[in-house]
Amino acid sequence: RKLLVRGLREAGLTCYEPRGAFYVFPSIKSTGLSSDEFCERFLIEEKVAAIPGTAFGESGEGFVRMCYASSVENLTEALVRLRRFLENLSQIRSGARKIHGIALFLSMTPQPSAASRSGKEAGRRPPWPPSW
Repeated sequence: RKLLVRGLREAGLTCYEPRGAFYVFPSIKSTGLSSDEFCERFLIEEKVAAIPGTAFGESGEGFVRMCYASSVENLTEALVRLRRFLENLSQIRSGARKIHGIALFLSMTPQPSAASRSGKEAGRRPPWPPSW
């Protein structure tokens, strides 16, 4: 319990320490995501399951439920993945995101013109999407 609460707080989430339950209910309001969005993305991007707070009623919006009935090793790995997930969210909001060690600057991604997409610009092959 203390490991998970401390890890959540160190990751920047507000979390009260439960007295007798085997789960925590941290606030994820600072992420800007709804409880449903947070849980779905956390599962898809980091393969860690959490339950949206809204599963427990409307007032649960902005919170998620995380169970700590697991090994210290699993909880430690979940916290590593949570920190990475939150870091990526922060980078997305600031315009950059690391994917497999590559920084993508989303706000600077060029958007092709209609002419360049059609290939009519100077008779060339369309540059978009790139042919990697």
